[in-house]
Amino acid sequence: MIQRISGIEVEVPESNGYEMPQLKTEAEWEHLKEDNIMSAHELADAIADFNENDLEKPVLPGYSSAYKNLQGSVEHAHYHLGQIVILKKLLKGTKKSPV
Repeated sequence: MIQRISGIEVEVPESNGYEMPQLKTEAEWEHLKEDNIMSAHELADAIADFNENDLEKPVLPGYSSAYKNLQGSVEHAHYHLGQIVILKKLLKGTKKSPV
């Protein structure tokens, strides 16, 4: 999204970003978490710096508005955050009462 709001058309691979290698160490897991947090901060900074007058303009020719793209990115991130919260609660619940 940062590239798109910067005017760069991004080619999305057929895998759509799902080509994640298996994590084998705690260090790899920590690196992945840090990378995700850094990406979230970068997106937040890009949104904060985005010219408010350009929100209703297409993010790129042929695309919907910058506002719709940015809002969609934020909503999508919150959707996945909600999934993580649910999974954590389910995992904690199974540890407390083995039924």
